[in-house]
Amino acid sequence: MIFIFGISPKQTALKTGEFDCPICQTTTTYQWRSQRPYVSVFFLPLFPLGKEQHILSCQQCHTVLPEKFLPADAV
Repeated sequence: MIFIFGISPKQTALKTGEFDCPICQTTTTYQWRSQRPYVSVFFLPLFPLGKEQHILSCQQCHTVLPEKFLPADAV
C-alpha cells in the first residue's frame, strides 16, 4: 500500500485594501493573509503544524512585505 504524505502551507485571506507600496512606489492593492503549515495525506490537510504567520503582499509587484507596512486602519 502506498501513502502520499507531506507538509504543505494553507493560506487564508484576512483582508484586502489599498496602501502605498514602498517597492513599486504607487498606491495599489494589498492582500493580508495568514499561512500555517499542515500535515497532509493524499493532498488533504489533516492537522496544523507550527505557528501561524501573517503575510502582507503587494498585488502589483507581488513583493512580500513586513507587517509594519500594513496601514494603521487595517489592523
